[in-house]
Amino acid sequence: MKEFEILKPEILQNLMNIEFGEDCFDLHNDYKCYQIQHFIEKGELKLSFKASEVNSLKKSLVHIIFKEIDIKKISFISGELDEIMTIDSLYRGRFEENSILREYSTEGKAYYYLEFYDGYRFELFASNIAFLF
Repeated sequence: MKEFEILKPEILQNLMNIEFGEDCFDLHNDYKCYQIQHFIEKGELKLSFKASEVNSLKKSLVHIIFKEIDIKKISFISGELDEIMTIDSLYRGRFEENSILREYSTEGKAYYYLEFYDGYRFELFASNIAFLF
């Protein structure tokens, strides 16, 4: 698998459409999330995606790994956690600290918002994001 990292994406940049060289990934329309793993010892959150349709032009599996994380909020709706989910939004945003909007924590970590169409939501700090395909 190939891997590339995004250290400091632009604020509010849509991270569901990824381009790396000639490889393009539309995680909202072309892929479904089938697994979410939290590796406490590593401090990582890993999202695994499968292609919605078999297509020789698309990679069948894609992974996003948030590194050195600090999860701030998780919201789940009732239902099966192992159902395949459609990602609705993924971006770096601001967070409020002492009534001030900030872009990075004192450790230099960015704040990410991750939402799924099915209602699942995460908010977390991460030092960077790795894409594996």
